[in-house]
Amino acid sequence: MEKEREVFVGNLGSDPEFKYTRSSKKPVCHLNVGVSEGEQTVWKKVLVWGDKAEMVSRALKKGMKVFVQGRKSIYKYKTEGGEEKQVPNWFADSLATPIY
Repeated sequence: MEKEREVFVGNLGSDPEFKYTRSSKKPVCHLNVGVSEGEQTVWKKVLVWGDKAEMVSRALKKGMKVFVQGRKSIYKYKTEGGEEKQVPNWFADSLATPIY
């Protein structure tokens, strides 16, 4: 699993999705953040863990602008057909919304 730090600003494409992991019952919040890169929007899957996860799930809503600082991680797996897939995720260290 490779990890690199990244900072980006984007808009939430959906409401946050709060869950507890199946095995360890740890709280996690999934965010879909749309980041503008030129004329394209790139969607980034952001994970917030622990106590911050529940707070983020209550405070953020679809369409809100967010600032994310976190570590990029590539999750690799094989499909049932044997095809290798890679899914990038960002583990948020810091998350903020602009104050206007």
